[in-house]
Amino acid sequence: MVRGRPEGLNRTEKDLLISILAASVKSRDDETWGYELQRTFKDLFSRSLSWGTMFPALRRLEAAGLLSSRWEQPDRGPRRRLYRLTEEGRRVSGAVQAEARRAKVPTVARKRTAHA
Repeated sequence: MVRGRPEGLNRTEKDLLISILAASVKSRDDETWGYELQRTFKDLFSRSLSWGTMFPALRRLEAAGLLSSRWEQPDRGPRRRLYRLTEEGRRVSGAVQAEARRAKVPTVARKRTAHA
């Protein structure tokens, strides 16, 4: 992957970056968690993403420096991992969005205006 550019990312990783950005915009928070990511992914791309595909992709994105994560223990229920785009992740996410617009793939801005 070239700094700030999406080369080297597979389609799932690119779509996850867009989903993370969309989930953080929707919640007005920089962090999101797995269940919310799955719902956002399905809303954006009209296809499901299995846990067995999503979590390894999230780990690869984190290893590439595009995400950071931390564990949280809610008042009720099991602990969960929260994900946040790094500055580099935001740059790459922007490049992925631009690439998606050229390819006419759903993007965060399109999805937001479609619901407005």
